[in-house]
Amino acid sequence: MNNGHLLLMLILPCIATVFRVVIFVRKGGKVRTSLWNCVLDQLKAVSLYGLLGSPLGVLPLVVIGVILKGELLHLWIVIPAMLFSFLFGALPAMATGAVIGALKPWLWGWGALVAGCVFGMLLTAQWVVAISLADELKDVMIFALAGGFAGLVCSGILFRRSGTAV
Repeated sequence: MNNGHLLLMLILPCIATVFRVVIFVRKGGKVRTSLWNCVLDQLKAVSLYGLLGSPLGVLPLVVIGVILKGELLHLWIVIPAMLFSFLFGALPAMATGAVIGALKPWLWGWGALVAGCVFGMLLTAQWVVAISLADELKDVMIFALAGGFAGLVCSGILFRRSGTAV
């Protein structure tokens, strides 16, 4: 992995931040206030996604793998897998949180859930390809679905009621 891969993970959150600040400045706001509100929303979302995104993403992978293998007695592997998930899933989870935090004023209801799922899938797939974690497209898609699940659940937590966020 080189610095270019890290830069790829930062592009989408930066674009979302610039988009939000530009839109609010055009509506008559101040740059400093708009940027501060955006950063606060992003910090809330990044902390939630960073803490819960990786373990939530690996949970369905491990559970489905254990069930498909038919070894339900080895379900205890879920806890170490959830802890190990931070090594590979923390960065895409936090990047998804930064994007969702920047776009928070425009997200509510099903749109927030769909956005969390889509950005979770997109950023996870991008990360898996960038660090060469998976060789085949089906493996990349499996990781992307795990990121989408985590993004969906984290968005459900962040946007508990329609039109509001934590």
